[in-house]
Amino acid sequence: MTKRWLAILVLALLPVAPAITQDGASSQVQAAATALGAGSLQTIQFSGRGSDYIFGQSYDGNSPWPRFTLPAYAVTIDFANASLRDERRRAQVENPPSAAGLSRSSASSGRSGC
Repeated sequence: MTKRWLAILVLALLPVAPAITQDGASSQVQAAATALGAGSLQTIQFSGRGSDYIFGQSYDGNSPWPRFTLPAYAVTIDFANASLRDERRRAQVENPPSAAGLSRSSASSGRSGC
């Protein structure tokens, strides 16, 4: 029964196959990149909020990883200078802290760069 459905699917997609070519996809991607100005892209930045976890630092093998809330998070990538900036604010959710290596403060912030 499965072979029958597979054969029907292949026969149904056969007329569409020539329309899906690498050249067609490449030209569409190139047109989109030109419309967006991606050829002159120097930097990109994205930001958001959410949760952060410290992987592998649980108190014991049965506990979940420690969770932090991220009320602010931003990453900027500068392609011209080959640099990255990562900025985040985070607050500890678990009280008291239950994982090794965590600070006892209620909030912390950090910046890193490459």
